[in-house]
Amino acid sequence: MRKLLIDLCLRMAREKLQAHKDSFKHFSFIIQEGKILGYGFNKGTYASFRIPGYPLYSKIHSEMSAIKRAGTLRIRRPWSIINIRLNRLGEFRDSYPCPSCLHNLQILNCREIIYSTRNGLCKVNL
Repeated sequence: MRKLLIDLCLRMAREKLQAHKDSFKHFSFIIQEGKILGYGFNKGTYASFRIPGYPLYSKIHSEMSAIKRAGTLRIRRPWSIINIRLNRLGEFRDSYPCPSCLHNLQILNCREIIYSTRNGLCKVNL
C-alpha cells in the first residue's frame, strides 16, 4: 500500500511538472490513514495565507501549502508527508524540509517524512 501511494505521488508530481514556473519544482503530499488528503507546491504568498508561527517568506513552501489544502487532516492522529523536488528534466533533487517547516510539521503531529534526494527517496521518523 505504501509503495502504491508513493508511486501515485510521484506520478502526480511529474504530471504537474510542466505547469510549475520555478526552476525547481517542490511538491508535498499529506498522507493519513492510507489516503492522500492534499498536496501543495512552492508558490508566491497571498495576504490571506497565514499559518500561525510560520514566518512570512516571499514564497509559501510546499509543506505549508499542502497542510493548508488538506482539509480533513486530523492532527491528533499520526500522519505523514511526502516531499518531492524535481528539476526541469524531472530528476530528483533534495527536498528535506527547511528548519521552519520541520518545526511546524513536528508541532502538527507529523510522524514521518519521506523526501527526495539526488539518489532517490529517504525516510525520517519524527
